[in-house]
Amino acid sequence: MNYISSEELYAEIREEMSSYFNTGAVDDILFPRWTIYCIKRFKKSTMQIEATTLDIKNYKADLPKNFDSARSVWSCNVNYVNVMSPQIKYHQHDIRLTEYGRCDCPPELPCECDPCKKDKDYQVTYKSSGELLYSFRKSQLLTPSGVRTKNRCTDNCLNFRPTTEDTFEIDGCHLYTSIPEGKLYIEYYAENMDEEGNVMIPDNIYVQQYIMAYIRYKLFKKLLDSTTDESFNQMNYKYQEAKRDRNEAFIHAEIELKKKTPHKLIEFSNRNRDRFSRVRRAYR
Repeated sequence: MNYISSEELYAEIREEMSSYFNTGAVDDILFPRWTIYCIKRFKKSTMQIEATTLDIKNYKADLPKNFDSARSVWSCNVNYVNVMSPQIKYHQHDIRLTEYGRCDCPPELPCECDPCKKDKDYQVTYKSSGELLYSFRKSQLLTPSGVRTKNRCTDNCLNFRPTTEDTFEIDGCHLYTSIPEGKLYIEYYAENMDEEGNVMIPDNIYVQQYIMAYIRYKLFKKLLDSTTDESFNQMNYKYQEAKRDRNEAFIHAEIELKKKTPHKLIEFSNRNRDRFSRVRRAYR
């Protein structure tokens, strides 16, 4: 699934409701928060999957900044190597060396030469080459510890079927494990932002329509809460209309995301075939 920035979507909403934005009745401060809520309503089908390694120091590792929930957490067998990287960088630095020269002034008199010290500028070029420090192989699936950690794992998290007694716990932006030192390999669902801090959303027209409908619904709800008696009926009509559009857009987006691709259909048929094979063998 491809992802795009949500800024164009925000700009379209601001243009459609420009009369409310120009008067200061509404603002776009909560747009990113509402967008993340919409994405999470589809569970994990609209979120990006990323992978990285974590350095464990004193039973603790720092999670990525865009971490949302864990998909799998593996211990690693690390092989430390020292291989020169083929990429080489050059950078220059100007330095000044001072040479002390002899003058012809008599030693018993003060020196009147101007100057007696000669400065020369030199340009030094440095060569930097990187090294490949280590290679690793996934070893064992760790055991999630506690209800709070299980809530930070996805429903299909591989760690619900662990292969080792070593445990891990997710607390805030840190991961604690029973392994004192080493590395972990983690696959996780990420909340990605672009360079300007805007939420990245799926490049799916139905999902975008739902996000727009939800944001309009929240804006009209805010306007309805701040209206007077004279304009209440008119604003309530717009609010109910925005609410209806939000519900319809969510249904269309959910149906679109549940459509199976040919690859998923093949996986589904193979899984069902293996599941019912035991029943067929029992009645033979």
